[in-house]
Amino acid sequence: MILRQKGIDFTCNGSENIQGIIFNTSWLWEEYLYSVIKPLGFKHPNNRKKLGKIDAFKTPNDFCEFHYYPDFYKENIVLDAKYKELDKNIKDNEKFIKDFEKMLIYMFLLKTKKGVFVYPSKDKKINEAKLNGYGEDLCVYSFLIPQNSENLNDFCSSMEEEEKKLINFING
Repeated sequence: MILRQKGIDFTCNGSENIQGIIFNTSWLWEEYLYSVIKPLGFKHPNNRKKLGKIDAFKTPNDFCEFHYYPDFYKENIVLDAKYKELDKNIKDNEKFIKDFEKMLIYMFLLKTKKGVFVYPSKDKKINEAKLNGYGEDLCVYSFLIPQNSENLNDFCSSMEEEEKKLINFING
């Protein structure tokens, strides 16, 4: 019912048992990141509602109409939220190659100087590479998720520190 966007009734009438609830963690991760970077002036198109699209052509028509919805962008930077492991070698990862190609399209259409993939990780890494062509930067930024917090307060403090590091990286 949730996946069909029809809602769910948690008041079982006795004949139905709830076995579990499914969450779209990719969407949750994207919305969490937006809550962190929104004060920086990022735009956040919504492809589900078809809001904030970027047109590939100045005058789209039936022959050439392509729309793109980057996760977040502003003046000189595009961010793409990824809820998948990017800690390993990505050059042979076919799924990442498609993400990489989309990022190049976003960067080209928006004329940005930096493209950043942001993903949750157990390890802190920032991989940067200078692209051929216009010389833009492409980054894979791992957002460290605390693994050994003593309690909720420690976890929240660690997350706030990571949020500040991401903001500093974006502004840097």
